[in-house]
Amino acid sequence: MSGLKTISTALLLFILAAAAFSGSVNKPTNYNPWIDATGGPDAYGYTWIDSDEPGGPVYQWIDITTIGTQVTGLTDDNFVGPFPVGFDYDYYWYTVDEFYIGSNGYLKIPPSYNICQTFPASIPLTTVPNDFIGVYIADLDYSWGGLCYYWTNETDTCIVSFINVPAWQQSGSTGRHTFQVILDGAENTILINYGVQVGAFSNNDILIGIENNNGQVGLEHSHDVAVPHNDYSVKFTRPDSTTYQVHDFAVYDVLSEGSKAIFKELNQAFSPEIWIKNVGNQPEAGAQMMCNITNPSGQTVYSDAAAVSALSPGQVELITLTPWTPGYIGQYSVSVTVQLTGDMNPANDNKIAEVDIVDLPGELAYDDGSAETGLAWNGEDGGYAMYFESPGVPAEITSMRIYINSSGVAPLNVFIAEIIDDDAPNNHPGTVLFSDTIECPVTSAAWYTTEPNITVDDGKFFGVWKQTAYQSTYMGIDQTAPISRQTWEFTQGWAPYREAESDEAMIRVMVGEGQIPEPVIEASPDSLFFGEVTIGDTNSIPFTLYNVGLAGDLIITEMTFTGVPGTILLNVTGFTPDTLAPGDSMNLTAHYHPLLPLPNVGSINFANNSTVSPYMVYFSGSGVGVGVNDPANQIPDKYELSQNYPNPFNSGTLFSFALPTAGFVNLTLYDLQGREAAVICSGEFSAGRHQVSFKAEDLASGVYLARFTAGDYRQARKVLYIK
Repeated sequence: MSGLKTISTALLLFILAAAAFSGSVNKPTNYNPWIDATGGPDAYGYTWIDSDEPGGPVYQWIDITTIGTQVTGLTDDNFVGPFPVGFDYDYYWYTVDEFYIGSNGYLKIPPSYNICQTFPASIPLTTVPNDFIGVYIADLDYSWGGLCYYWTNETDTCIVSFINVPAWQQSGSTGRHTFQVILDGAENTILINYGVQVGAFSNNDILIGIENNNGQVGLEHSHDVAVPHNDYSVKFTRPDSTTYQVHDFAVYDVLSEGSKAIFKELNQAFSPEIWIKNVGNQPEAGAQMMCNITNPSGQTVYSDAAAVSALSPGQVELITLTPWTPGYIGQYSVSVTVQLTGDMNPANDNKIAEVDIVDLPGELAYDDGSAETGLAWNGEDGGYAMYFESPGVPAEITSMRIYINSSGVAPLNVFIAEIIDDDAPNNHPGTVLFSDTIECPVTSAAWYTTEPNITVDDGKFFGVWKQTAYQSTYMGIDQTAPISRQTWEFTQGWAPYREAESDEAMIRVMVGEGQIPEPVIEASPDSLFFGEVTIGDTNSIPFTLYNVGLAGDLIITEMTFTGVPGTILLNVTGFTPDTLAPGDSMNLTAHYHPLLPLPNVGSINFANNSTVSPYMVYFSGSGVGVGVNDPANQIPDKYELSQNYPNPFNSGTLFSFALPTAGFVNLTLYDLQGREAAVICSGEFSAGRHQVSFKAEDLASGVYLARFTAGDYRQARKVLYIK
């Protein structure tokens, strides 16, 4: 852990004693003991050659400061992006169209990863991170200065330049380092130029090279040996062809992007989502996937399996498993394994994620309550955060607890607790919503509580611990699986924590009940009245479906129709099965084409994942004939109230009645105790056939009587309303 900017309580005394004994710390010097000026090929066929070798690249810096885009947001130990390559760049056996830029001198192909000290020991390694270009991986520090520019011609060239970037040192960042990487799509090369290099790096921890998406293949230029000399270039070249074959399916993500832990409400069913990716370079016919969920006691509470489809190299399949309804609160492990015949990389065949079951109002917690270590930063302004997404919104945060593993004595016994919104770009920490300075009265381990009493409308926020002085307090760190992967770090800027795969900061929040995020489907208009339409003609009415829920995607899977068969043709254009995020909509048009001179009522039904499925949009219309003998043009010979349609109904319904003479009509709904519930219509109507719609709003579910009065005629129909 000598390269980490964090320090554990277990190491503190050892480090202090070692410093006292040695009296000084040896610093690396600038030297360049390159033994080889070429390298490779790796297993795929990549080679490299440098500018010190005959036939190698000639150093030529390309200035993009006047034509490129200045990259902002880089600080100490973070990344920004993604940035488009501008074209499909061939990298190993797949194409890359975007990347993240790391402050420590790398390009990371998605997914993102915060590469920090201690850096990978060598290239390649199957442990994360994988899929990166190590331009000049070292402990650089943009918080002390430096510039970065990005440019693409959107055809075959993409350049990223790092200019005059200091190197982090505990005593203060020093030196300046200038370098750039050029992705050449026409030549299939990666050219790295090293300009002026001044100063050394922390622990001489330097890594240069490239690595593929599963970490089995890569080509290292150098690690931990020297700072490149000024005006130096190295070029990595992709082979024109390769005999390398790899069969490899990976469990790419579990439950969420990045396999980050999620919170679910007690007794609320949800379907685990699993992403399987073909990270090999051969098409595969398919595989088997298994998923097991175990409770805090290690007992299996859910098992499911599914077939993985045939996947081409680079293709990802999302598999949605059968629903699981958690019956107890606590921390659950979700273990997923994929089995591909002939798989050549077992390291990525299994992944474990975390789902935390809560009963709101309640405490959101990722840790198990026990700290394996305590960490603080080698600086005054370091911090940790946990990202929370409450299963109930809005999130009413009543309290926050932070576990301090140990603290110094006054005045070095103070830390800052904050709630920060995720409103910065890419859902990074942004606006500080609450801040409190907390004093630790004891130096031993303890929980400390503060009471924000704030509301976060979308339920997404960070709970934060920040130290106020060099190693003033030590954050409690849980290292027992499952791990949430939701820990963030602050070193002059926020980024996902470098050890998020194994550590999580012990920060908890208490939230109110809120509402369980779910989709809500509505239509406008919610009833379609086509009126009288001449047989052979068509009347069209546009309408829109909306997801008006606070959260949760609305998944509309199917559209069907009800009505009197053979009397009309009804067609709806614009519909395809789709997913609507909150606030999204789908525009449709209904086309009514009567075949017979008769009235018709029916509904357009949408199967979906909301609590109202199918959701019904009701319609009515009448076919009008052209002759006096057509039924639609004839005056009825008797009074009649037809049965409403649909019946039962859960939103709106249509009533039809016939009048042989013009007169006053009253149609009223009564409950079974004879109390008036609603007036459906009341007024003068002409002789003929009529339709009126009724939309239930404040009615309770149950049986009602619809009483029809026209002159001396009385009739009643039984109506069933179901909410």
